[in-house]
Amino acid sequence: MEKIKKRNGRGKIPVLPVLLTAVLSAGCCSVTIPPPETYRCGEILAESFCGNNPGRFMTPLSGSMKKEFGEKEFNLSREKVCQAMGKPVGKQFVGKLAHPFLDIELWKITFKRKSKEGKTIVQDALFQVVSATENGEPKVISFGFL
Repeated sequence: MEKIKKRNGRGKIPVLPVLLTAVLSAGCCSVTIPPPETYRCGEILAESFCGNNPGRFMTPLSGSMKKEFGEKEFNLSREKVCQAMGKPVGKQFVGKLAHPFLDIELWKITFKRKSKEGKTIVQDALFQVVSATENGEPKVISFGFL
């Protein structure tokens, strides 16, 4: 075992055990991603947005949301976001926020576009989906980019 020489009157410190402890304890905090069935509403919205599928996008919306946000609103909103950010090319579940009554999901949507100089620009945006139970089923009551 390698030891550090005595300095300033201090004792010897065993380097190997200290390094081993540091390396082994570095991953002691883990993040658990819930199973897919617990974030079905957000997945449908993120996937439908990326795939430009307004009909599927509407399926998990609550009754009141469907009245406010139809195919026309989907197309207008998606067009504005795509003009600003580029083409949506991917989605990834980021996590859930703790709340006693609501499911709050965060999704990363990846966009790709070309700059004026022709360079590829890739950027991500957070997409939040809030759902609650309506008639025994999870339904989206709010969503949007943060």
